[in-house]
Amino acid sequence: MMILENKFKNRVMKKLKELDGGFFFSKEAMSLRGYPDILGCYKGKFVALEVKRSKADSTRATGRTPLQKYILGKINDAGGYATFIYPENENEVFTTIKEM
Repeated sequence: MMILENKFKNRVMKKLKELDGGFFFSKEAMSLRGYPDILGCYKGKFVALEVKRSKADSTRATGRTPLQKYILGKINDAGGYATFIYPENENEVFTTIKEM
């Protein structure tokens, strides 16, 4: 059964808040189209996560948009860590964050 995006986002936020040395918040404003759902800083590194409920669902209208890909790319180009997070890559993303 596929998890709802909001429930997955809440789970990710809970895990991020448990990391020592980090500060994270969730963007709720609809007017900031294309910007990642979760922003923060972990041990001095800017982190941006775009939450998606399933990687298999990423090709649908609710999936990854060109604007989201562009903004995540700009953050990575600037030296931050930005990625799409799905239940399928959640552990990998958290491993990368913890290794910063």
